[in-house]
Amino acid sequence: MADVFISYAREDRPRAEQIARGLQAMGLECFWDTEIPPGQTWADYIEGKLGACKAVIVLWSAHSTGSQWVREEARMGRDKGKLIPAMLDNSPAPFGFGEVQAANLSAWNGQTNHPDWVRFANAVDHVVRGPNAQPRPVPPPPQAQPSFAAALDATPAEENTPVGYIK
Repeated sequence: MADVFISYAREDRPRAEQIARGLQAMGLECFWDTEIPPGQTWADYIEGKLGACKAVIVLWSAHSTGSQWVREEARMGRDKGKLIPAMLDNSPAPFGFGEVQAANLSAWNGQTNHPDWVRFANAVDHVVRGPNAQPRPVPPPPQAQPSFAAALDATPAEENTPVGYIK
């Protein structure tokens, strides 16, 4: 069972993947791309995934606000009390969804310490793990690791000498 269902328009796939990877880095399982198993209808499969998840993230954009499928997924999330909308651009949410506060990820470029991402990630974590859970620390951006060769170059020659070797 996925913790999070991500609803988005196909045109926003790169941003949906960026958000899914950020949430997965927090240890959350995301359902965001569909491959329907043979023998199931798309509607039944998606309905089952929506019902089983703990949070429904809808990514509102100029593309998704016109999608009836995204609107339906958002409606189901809202009706079950697990909708977390996020704005990918300056497009307003469709009629009926403006009352649910949306995160603004329009300026987010993938940095885990960006304030808009931190606010959004904490909200998702709160819904998934429960209201009494402590916020998870946001992992720092990855540091460049020195190469093995650079580490050897920085080590004095005596330390590189094998045991039992006589200079």
